[in-house]
Amino acid sequence: MNRDGIVEAKAELQAMGFEPTPVLKAIRTKCLDCSGRMPSEVRDCLVRNCALYPFRMGTNPWRAPVSAEQRDRAAKAFNAAKNRRDGRGNEAAGGGPV
Repeated sequence: MNRDGIVEAKAELQAMGFEPTPVLKAIRTKCLDCSGRMPSEVRDCLVRNCALYPFRMGTNPWRAPVSAEQRDRAAKAFNAAKNRRDGRGNEAAGGGPV
C-alpha cells in the first residue's frame, strides 16, 4: 500500500466513526468487550492462548523499564518546557539569560 492508500484508508476509517487510538488502549477496549465490560473478568481472563492476553491490562509486558537516566532526562525536558510556557526561560533552571 502506498502513502496515498494509507491516507485514503485513514479517511475511510474516520468516516466510519473510528478515531485514532493508542494500540494498547484499543487492545484493552477489545478485552473489556470480550469480557462483558467487566474489568475483573479481563484481569482473570482464562483465554491464555489469545494473542492479546499479555496486553489485556493495557500495558506492554515486553517493554524495557525506564532507566533512572531516562527518567531524569524526561523530568528536565518537562521542567524546561513548563518554564518556557510560564515565561521563565533558563533562569528557573539555574542558567543565566540566553
